[in-house]
Amino acid sequence: MDYLILTGGRGEGDTQAEAEVARQYALQAGVPGERILTESVSTITAENLSEACGLMRQHGLQSAFIVSDPLHMQRAMLLARDIGIRAHAAPTPTSRYRSWKSKGPSLAYETFFYLSYLATRNLGLKPQCAAG
Repeated sequence: MDYLILTGGRGEGDTQAEAEVARQYALQAGVPGERILTESVSTITAENLSEACGLMRQHGLQSAFIVSDPLHMQRAMLLARDIGIRAHAAPTPTSRYRSWKSKGPSLAYETFFYLSYLATRNLGLKPQCAAG
């Protein structure tokens, strides 16, 4: 692993950006600080990947593993490819969605946003790699 890129801004009511919380966790797990890249402005998947792409270009990185919930992986991989990231899927082995009661709404959400993205993509509207 050359770098660990952590993405995510502040959600409504959050006091810290997701990327900063993840950075603290990674440091505690022994990842050297100089190997951690963060962006804390994104709030949606397309922005996460756009900003990660900019960081990758800035540091000369050619490919990435996308780590995410299995229900989210297909949409994340499509977005990554469209942004220009040569990505490999690395779905998490566990998910916070353990029952159909919790999986159902998330699956509906992911399906809606995946199909919505396909529709906008077919109109030629794709996210771009951030400047970095």
